[in-house]
Amino acid sequence: MQVAVTAVVVVVLAVVLTVWRHNGSTYLTGFWDNGSQTLVFGRMLQMQQNQTSPGGFMGVYTQDWSDEQNRYWYQDNTPVSPQDFQAYTHQTGLQGWAFGVLNKVLSVFEDRGEAREIILYNINSMLFYAATLLVCLAVWRAWGPLSALAWLCAVVFAPWPQRGMKDLYWCLWTWLLPALAGLLLCAVTRRRGKTPWWCYLLVFAACMVRCMCGFEFITTFLILCEIPLCYAAAKACFVRRNPHGALVWLGRTVGTGRRGPPRLAAPHDMHRLCCCGRRGSGAGGLVYSGGHLFWQCRRQLAEPDRGCYQPCQPDG
Repeated sequence: MQVAVTAVVVVVLAVVLTVWRHNGSTYLTGFWDNGSQTLVFGRMLQMQQNQTSPGGFMGVYTQDWSDEQNRYWYQDNTPVSPQDFQAYTHQTGLQGWAFGVLNKVLSVFEDRGEAREIILYNINSMLFYAATLLVCLAVWRAWGPLSALAWLCAVVFAPWPQRGMKDLYWCLWTWLLPALAGLLLCAVTRRRGKTPWWCYLLVFAACMVRCMCGFEFITTFLILCEIPLCYAAAKACFVRRNPHGALVWLGRTVGTGRRGPPRLAAPHDMHRLCCCGRRGSGAGGLVYSGGHLFWQCRRQLAEPDRGCYQPCQPDG
């Protein structure tokens, strides 16, 4: 019941903040990087006209990757030739496919491309606000309501997040997914006294989604998902005076050898395989990395860390 109430409150506040701050408007809040968005508009235009082509999930119908003509064609539902489409293969571009599917659904109810564009901006902004509110909730529990309010105000009134949260290429809400997965892992571990296997897979999935939407600043995202564990380790060491418990928390982050808990930094291996071309195509690398991670950790994930901490002492 508490989870359902929290979810409803987060959704309502996300909608209110989006409407209040006019985040769906390209005229009142401006753009962050309109050049990169053309790759998404090109993909949505392609799927809107039931065209297909080999390559990545994004692309354009112009010679220049950042030509805004792709956006105008999308707004006007302009017919385009499938031979003119250039697939963007430098990264997976999951957001291009995702927004393409969503745009296809919206086209059933809304014919105007400009109206669909505004709806997509609003959805993107609501997702970012929702992720931010969940982070603020974790900050509230750790440091109190004033810290959470300061975090929220920094997002609501800062010019660059206000411009960037609508961006269909950058998808700022995916930047917070690894941090949210790390926070959930810590919360579940404290409550149950052990770390369930699905928490590690959730962290992997969060980093995977972020990598497939662009691997820029990937080191920062991996640090974000490890910060909650480092905080738990510091609390165990300096508040509970339990150095061994602190090492257990750090072990979940960096790995502790063969019998230690699976390392949370494993998504970095997936990033190298999927995005850097170290082992064939992105899809093949993704399958290989995910299977290897699960096979390596499957016996360890469900086991409690015996002798390290008990449910009644969740921080150490």
